[in-house]
Amino acid sequence: GVEVYGWEWSYSFICPSTGTGNTEFTGTGVFCCRPMCCEGHSYAMSVPMGKTALSEDEALKLIHMLEKEWPFMDYDILKHNCCHFCGELCTRLGVGSVPHWVSNMADAGAAMEATADIGCCRLQEPGGNCCCDGGAKSAANPRTQDIVVDP
Repeated sequence: GVEVYGWEWSYSFICPSTGTGNTEFTGTGVFCCRPMCCEGHSYAMSVPMGKTALSEDEALKLIHMLEKEWPFMDYDILKHNCCHFCGELCTRLGVGSVPHWVSNMADAGAAMEATADIGCCRLQEPGGNCCCDGGAKSAANPRTQDIVVDP
């Protein structure tokens, strides 16, 4: 989250309320809470980003604009998440971009996902089926691959 004028702003995937029958929830994924009090999050550290030249009213107008640009339906844990939102908010507040390490894990996952998709669709099984389109799994072209990360 990004603390601006006493509130922490962030972005999340917000699920519709269960039991209401409403499965077509639309709206923003942008939300605010008291700094470092967001339920379900563990805080490791705060990173000072500087001070914005925007007034409180200007900052709120910016956030209302971002609410329209960041609907909850666009949330993607690897490519469009709270870290990406915080980077965008900091940039638009005029305090620069967040440190790269903030989104390193998500960016690495997105890069791996993109590579896996490209590699998969280039492998052809006997009979011309793509290995990921539901064709028969073969020993030469498995649909899944074990990935091991050594610490």
